[in-house]
Amino acid sequence: ELVFTCLSQDVVAHEMTHAIVNMLRPHYNEPSNKDVFAFHEAIADIVAIFQHFTFPGVLRRAIQDSRGQLGRSGPLVQLAQQFGQATGSGAALRAVGEEGRPPDRSLYEKLHEPHDLGSILVSAVFEAFFDTYEGRIADLLRIATGGSGMLGEGFLHPDLVNRIADEAADTAQMVLTACLRAFEYLPPVDVTFGDFLRAIVTADREANPDDPFGLRANIAEAFLAHGIYPRDTVSLSPESLVWPVATRADSEHRLARLDPDLVHRLLELDAAAWGAERSADGAEEAQAEYEPYSAKLEVIQKDDQLRRYAEENYHLLRLHPDLPIDVEGLHSILHIDANGQPRREIVCQFTQVDGAADAKRRGGMPERGGTTVIFASDGRPRYVIPKPLPHDELDPLTRHAAEARLAATHAFVAACDRRDPMLAWAGADYAAHRMARRFNFAMVHHAIPPRDASP
Repeated sequence: ELVFTCLSQDVVAHEMTHAIVNMLRPHYNEPSNKDVFAFHEAIADIVAIFQHFTFPGVLRRAIQDSRGQLGRSGPLVQLAQQFGQATGSGAALRAVGEEGRPPDRSLYEKLHEPHDLGSILVSAVFEAFFDTYEGRIADLLRIATGGSGMLGEGFLHPDLVNRIADEAADTAQMVLTACLRAFEYLPPVDVTFGDFLRAIVTADREANPDDPFGLRANIAEAFLAHGIYPRDTVSLSPESLVWPVATRADSEHRLARLDPDLVHRLLELDAAAWGAERSADGAEEAQAEYEPYSAKLEVIQKDDQLRRYAEENYHLLRLHPDLPIDVEGLHSILHIDANGQPRREIVCQFTQVDGAADAKRRGGMPERGGTTVIFASDGRPRYVIPKPLPHDELDPLTRHAAEARLAATHAFVAACDRRDPMLAWAGADYAAHRMARRFNFAMVHHAIPPRDASP
């Protein structure tokens, strides 16, 4: 059979997600630690696999075949099954996990290849999904079995299959939405799996404060079971994993609000864009409306108001006082909370680069720091998520963490050097920019050989 691998929905969704992640966090293309590219691969796999749950027929068939126990393996949680078979592997490109085997916590420390390491994060997310799904269908199984929860032999009743499928689809959408909302709560540079854990817990608490299905506890437990946890928390309870709020009422140092005029300009522009999107009849009209919106948003982003705000509040934003500040990203988001109420927030990313730092010992990667700030619709800061560069004005604990972060980057580069058999014979250009050459996405996906890596 002739298989058109270019039409694989999983592969298209996976690669498109790479582009979206690159738009949301452009500096996640710099491998400053081993999690960065693995995070790229994991998010792309998570989006692609969760798309399987949007096909009702496929989902109902899987539930009937598994008798409601979807399990940690099977076609629903396999990536590009036909693609893998057509290209000679005989199986799907990747799968979430093996049925009946507990996760190996040591793999997170041992693995380095982006796809292999990313599969650890994918497995953790889907472990949380399955635990939440099983909790949501427990009452259905009790009703269907007279309280025992043990289904008898034979086909399941179609009504039960439909109800279980609804719960599975709703749970999949809930978990995927939490993963995507987590981007608003990620630092602009040097992401780690631990950062993503804190971001997804924070995002879900903002959307579902009551957590009726226990998703946040399931996420924390699944990540810990896979050896993933943030280094800057003393507890892995969902409450401790939430990013700290930006300003407390009893704080002596309070972060200032955004200028009301700037907030008004941004929200007014955003409201006009939403109205234009709803009134557009086709793709061409929508694109025509988006282009002036994008240009006007860029004008606001480059406005000196935001840069002055960061310079005036650099200490509370954990920014370096002697380095230029770039406004890397600015946009507003519209959340619909668990009660159906809309809430608009503003997300701003500030970044810095130490141009005087010696990039050669980091394989050509610049030394970056930055901070993501979440503002309420009235300009009040809600969350500050920093990845600072070390400087004398930081408090001792934060400075130690900043120095440790850069030391970890240097250690990661050294570890990559030790695993690179070509480095000793490579040319000077490859050696100076070796991290970018090793980890560009074409090479990660085995599309082209490394340039200038030959003797």
